Amino acid sequence: MSTILHIAIIGAGASGTITAINLLKKLQQPASIFLIEKRNEALYRGAAYSSQLDYEPLNVYAGRMSLYNDNHDDFYNWILANKKSSGEITQESFVSRRWYGEYLEANLKAAADKRQKEVSFAIIPTATINITKAAEGNYLLQQEDEKIIEADFVILATGNEKPADVISKEAILVLGENYISNPWNENPMENISIDESVLLIGTGLTMVDHVVSFKKRNHSAKVFALSRNGLLPRPHKHSPVYKIEKEITSENIEQLNANIVEEIEKAKSQNLDWRSVIEALRPVTTKIWQALSDESKNIFLNKYRIYWDIHRHRMPPASHNEINEMVSQNKFEILKGTITEVIKTESAFQIYYKDATILNSVTVNRIINCTGPSGDYEKCDNPLFKNLLAKGWIKKDKHNIGIATGAAGELIQANGNVLENAFAVGPLRKAMEWESTAIREIRTQAEQVADKVVSLVNVRA
Repeated sequence: MSTILHIAIIGAGASGTITAINLLKKLQQPASIFLIEKRNEALYRGAAYSSQLDYEPLNVYAGRMSLYNDNHDDFYNWILANKKSSGEITQESFVSRRWYGEYLEANLKAAADKRQKEVSFAIIPTATINITKAAEGNYLLQQEDEKIIEADFVILATGNEKPADVISKEAILVLGENYISNPWNENPMENISIDESVLLIGTGLTMVDHVVSFKKRNHSAKVFALSRNGLLPRPHKHSPVYKIEKEITSENIEQLNANIVEEIEKAKSQNLDWRSVIEALRPVTTKIWQALSDESKNIFLNKYRIYWDIHRHRMPPASHNEINEMVSQNKFEILKGTITEVIKTESAFQIYYKDATILNSVTVNRIINCTGPSGDYEKCDNPLFKNLLAKGWIKKDKHNIGIATGAAGELIQANGNVLENAFAVGPLRKAMEWESTAIREIRTQAEQVADKVVSLVNVRA
């Protein structure tokens, strides 16, 4: 085995980039780091920060988006040093996603420039489709272009998978190119005329950005959004610090819900609202999730998840105002139900949707799937996960929201054993940790995995 150990990071969005930054800063021993990413536009940005929409603000205050746990003002200071704005930018501003992509890239390049001379770094512009083991025990990463990359350590940082289709195959065939299955992999605005009516499936943050983008481009036709619940993310508002003083975890979801409601009432007595309680839950959310029984997790996912999502994943106040203005002008309407049938008319599509027993319909020219990323890796079309699942090197989560991982992100195989020197960072860990998609959690995971790899490199070098 070579004395220079090879570390492969699969995926170069935020999760992979922040992991690479940590490794470049921490490695002192001879090592080679490969950052593998097929899509050039996704380099350092992933889907979240490579947006080309007309309207694409971060949904988190600028002051909370630092890459570093030990320097919470880093992103904000970078903005002040590198960006000009027509208005004042504060810690509580909601700035451009593109700025954050530039910030990620700048930090990676700075870390690469300052790395130890014994550490090499390379971007590999392809996609890993399978992983096997050599006789010596190291990994062989098979690339889409048939090349093989050897690695002693593998870190899966693939980010979010595309949304699952929530309409039938027959409906998709009827719609043809008028159906956009993954809004983050392309810019829907490029091929949609301003006089075409649009239905967005899903009413979360992805939908919000798309609807306001239609407004920004002076879209003249009406835009609709459909979901089973018809609920929108709540707006951000300054939330003073609230401290939870008692243990609120429970294996029973109903008891947990009662405990959280009690905290919200207690916060109200201190002239604080529920936002302060949600923020206070962030450091212990993983502990809360892991304490729940499997039955309670199922109940949460089926009954409470939507309420958690709209309160936890909030929209900027400006987005909230834009949405309300569109509603008041009859430019935007929220529908409730699920699509049952799509019928092509002479110039559009008749979309039938049912809420309980009530059947309704709406006529539109286009449909965009904004339901959010799929966590069912068995059903996704990523060949890497299909191959890893088939050989039992990763284990699908029973709730279909991720894969099995250990306390430090170790990959857990189908037989329950840890896959040696293999880790995950980011959304893949959602099943075990629940909170696993925001920068606050990703930066902690990335540092954690980098520390683990560095310690193993030091032992083996």
